[in-house]
Amino acid sequence: MKDRNVGTYVQDVEFIRTYTARPGYKPVLGDLSLGSFVGIAAIVANPSGYSGFLMWEGGMYTTDSTVIELSTRNVRT
Repeated sequence: MKDRNVGTYVQDVEFIRTYTARPGYKPVLGDLSLGSFVGIAAIVANPSGYSGFLMWEGGMYTTDSTVIELSTRNVRT
């Protein structure tokens, strides 16, 4: 788990989306807490891959450079 970060979670979301989405349909993400952070990062990485997003308790604003760096490591933009 020490090598897991938002970027690796986004890769997992994309893997699941690729293998579960029906042709011609884009899934809606629904996430809570940390999942909201991951959902936002997944949509930033692939904005045309999803048709919507429902999040709960997922505030993203911070000025802490360490949090910003860790939250964006390995995320494609």
